[in-house]
Amino acid sequence: MIKRIINDLRLRTVATSSISLIINLGYAIFNCILGIKSGSYFLITLFIYYATLSTMRFYTITYEFHNNKKRSEWSTMNFCGWLVCLLAVIISIIALITIKTKRISAQNMIVMIAIAAYTFFKATVAIINIIKLGKNKQPLIITLRNISLCDAAMSMLMLEHSMLSTFSNGADEFTHIMDIMTGAGVFLIVFTLGITMIIYGRRKR
Repeated sequence: MIKRIINDLRLRTVATSSISLIINLGYAIFNCILGIKSGSYFLITLFIYYATLSTMRFYTITYEFHNNKKRSEWSTMNFCGWLVCLLAVIISIIALITIKTKRISAQNMIVMIAIAAYTFFKATVAIINIIKLGKNKQPLIITLRNISLCDAAMSMLMLEHSMLSTFSNGADEFTHIMDIMTGAGVFLIVFTLGITMIIYGRRKR
């Protein structure tokens, strides 16, 4: 089975996404518990983000193991495209809350380095997947690749907020402008991916 996963691009992509799904579910549960206990809108919004991300990954992954294949890969892409657009809206809400309330606190240097390393790892994997899977036309692989790209974009946004909170006073004009520009950029990237998935999924199904 392991050898088959290593040699099969489709199975390898699904297996990698399954690991990401478990991590996303863990983050969703963690933020849900903390959000309810503290009454934090920021944490509750993060829970909704990770819950939506988990739903997309679960819906796409389960297609591979659905014996009778009642839905097509293109309809799966179309459905996830709508969820990606929803994800873009959720990301914009998180960015607005962060900008308005400065909710992300400054981190010590070691924690900041760890966050940066993990974020750059996710971003690197997402870029490698784009290059490696760029010519692959399988809807399921394209969908999982785009979901990973959305996740990496969100991580970059959170990293940027954390770095500005750590290495600046968080109140200057430059920090405010950077927060707005990065948030808007991530929203546009994710929303564009969602619209593209909806259009292609609808045309092909």
